[in-house]
Amino acid sequence: AEYFPDLAEVAAYHRLRSDEKTGEPTNHAVNHIRPELAEGIDPEDLVRWPMTKVLRDVVKADISRITDTVEARLADPETARLLEVPLLSPILHYTGITYDTAGRVLDVAVIHYRGDRFSFTVTLDAT
Repeated sequence: AEYFPDLAEVAAYHRLRSDEKTGEPTNHAVNHIRPELAEGIDPEDLVRWPMTKVLRDVVKADISRITDTVEARLADPETARLLEVPLLSPILHYTGITYDTAGRVLDVAVIHYRGDRFSFTVTLDAT
């Protein structure tokens, strides 16, 4: 409701990604999408590509900006179960909010990454 105040419902896509070599879970993602955009999403596309690429290139959403937040957290029981890590293991909690050019939220992505498998690097051009 915080991100979609004009909507009573949104579509939700849950994905559990695994390492191709080991089969070990690496992250769990939930995307909350405006229903009119969800109508154009083929779940097979989400097997191949990230949601942002699907929204931009397949659905042709008018993406303007994305606000990313990454936090260190401890795995709750459900996240620990999905990622196959001990309860209270360190995880990276990512929230990505995708906006269109009118300022409406199109997608809210919440992704939990195994803390022992991921790091994030940000490079800012200072010129």
